[in-house]
Amino acid sequence: GTAEASLTVGRELEQLEVTTASFDGARLARLLGVHSPIRTGRATLVARYANHGAAAEGFVRGRVVQFGLGPIKNASALVNLTLAQNKIDGTLAANFAPGSVINVSARAVPLSVVERPDLALASSEFSLSVQGAMDLEQIQTWNSALGLPLDHASGKVQFDITASGRSVGREYPEILARVETHSLDLVGRRDEQAPIKNTAVALGTQPWSFRGIDGKFDVAI
Repeated sequence: GTAEASLTVGRELEQLEVTTASFDGARLARLLGVHSPIRTGRATLVARYANHGAAAEGFVRGRVVQFGLGPIKNASALVNLTLAQNKIDGTLAANFAPGSVINVSARAVPLSVVERPDLALASSEFSLSVQGAMDLEQIQTWNSALGLPLDHASGKVQFDITASGRSVGREYPEILARVETHSLDLVGRRDEQAPIKNTAVALGTQPWSFRGIDGKFDVAI
């Protein structure tokens, strides 16, 4: 792949422009002897950033394919984000396993949303939506990698989380969340430390489990 970049640095980063075509950054890092948690991935992106003092602007558009990080293998993503007046607008769609996707839609999301979420929610322009679906059987390897106390997980989970600021007719900001499960099976990890000498001990160390859960859960704040 190829990559072109230019930047201007004063007291801080003033301007940055990057263009890549099927660029394999993980391979470059290995050639340079630089440790990177990213194993694979090819990026075709166009990005620009300009710092105008009190306000920053820019954009990033393109796609990433064959992305590998930790338990994630062959993931892909499409990104179309714009930064103006220190606020982000746009979309991000990621497919990180068969049947497992996340879609993010942002409007007037301030860069300070993590430090000051109250300021974002107070704005009538602000909205952030995260929708996703997961096929738990396809991401079994994530359990041990993430340290989850699960021996088995299968079924499908869908979720939709939306946050929006104040609007006409609504004095307070709103946060809505919905989770749906279909044929959800979860089995905890057995405690291997306890020696199993009889039936009573075996029953006492039997892992917890939930099977065949179909449900919908809605929360509004």
